[in-house]
Amino acid sequence: MQRILYAFVILIAAGACKLQEQDNPLIIGTCRDGIKNQDEEGVDCGGICPACPVVLQPGQAAVSPCHDDLTRYTVSFNGKPTTISSTNMYYSEPSISYSNYYKFHVTMPNLSGEMEIWLSPDLEPKKDRIYNITTQPVSAGLKPGFAYISYENSREYDYYYSGNSGDRLYMSIKSNTVTFEFCDVNMFDDDGKNAGEIDGQFSYSFGPETACDGSVSENQLLLFDYASSFSTSAILYSAPKTGANYYEYRVNLSSYYSPNEYFYIRLSSDSKPTSDRVYTLGESTAASSPKAGEAYIAYCYDGTCLYTGKTGDKLNMTVLDDAILFKFCDVDLFYYSTDYTSVSGVLKYKL
Repeated sequence: MQRILYAFVILIAAGACKLQEQDNPLIIGTCRDGIKNQDEEGVDCGGICPACPVVLQPGQAAVSPCHDDLTRYTVSFNGKPTTISSTNMYYSEPSISYSNYYKFHVTMPNLSGEMEIWLSPDLEPKKDRIYNITTQPVSAGLKPGFAYISYENSREYDYYYSGNSGDRLYMSIKSNTVTFEFCDVNMFDDDGKNAGEIDGQFSYSFGPETACDGSVSENQLLLFDYASSFSTSAILYSAPKTGANYYEYRVNLSSYYSPNEYFYIRLSSDSKPTSDRVYTLGESTAASSPKAGEAYIAYCYDGTCLYTGKTGDKLNMTVLDDAILFKFCDVDLFYYSTDYTSVSGVLKYKL
């Protein structure tokens, strides 16, 4: 009986201990336990764990140590430079449906290859930041403050990936242009063997954020830098119904690119479109309905559709005596998670 009581007291005492206490030999520290233990500098980072996120001090710029040795729009792998074009870059944002990271994709035609930079989804790439480079993330995505780099040279069948080597990615922002710099980043093959180092510098421009009032006429779309006009009678309206819980305004554009081409606006069903309103454009799929206060825009041709995403773009709706007027400016359209193009337009639907 005394032994049982003694064991019971020990269990209670153990349960009362805090997990952060390091003198308990029964607690085995890991880099995923949410505790600052082992020789970590922060919770699950530093020491034997991946490096802790870097916090820039006020006025500190995200400039790489090898800045003066880098050539713009050039990526070098094991000392072999490759020039890349600003026109061969694509940007995609985190998507609930497809990916939980910001991605910058660079194609390198001369190598029949490509390079990708993935950034953690905790902050938009809108200000200077230094990322710790890590290995390929799991499906849950990247931890805050981390980035991942992949490199492919299809001509030589080379596929390489960054690892947990303490390397860093430097991102600086000027106007609407983001610039990446990286120095001697260790890359690994499919077997986990160190295959060499990569360094480089390139920039991606998000384009000017300008108002488009006056640049688009009534009942006109500006898409792929091409203006397409249509008549008021070409706009079809449908109210919410079973299986389609939204207000829809659809335009047939069959005279534009293909016979099966159209554009539509879908409004949330929380209120009728009877008064002026500004909608936030949300992430869309063909089968989804907008959330309260949100709208979707989509452009479709030959069975392929481009949809709005989580970019904060707006749709302005003005209700007139005899019509409803929709205006939208430089709205990003996505193909899956890739920012494919932008669209501006003015639609006037006759009541």
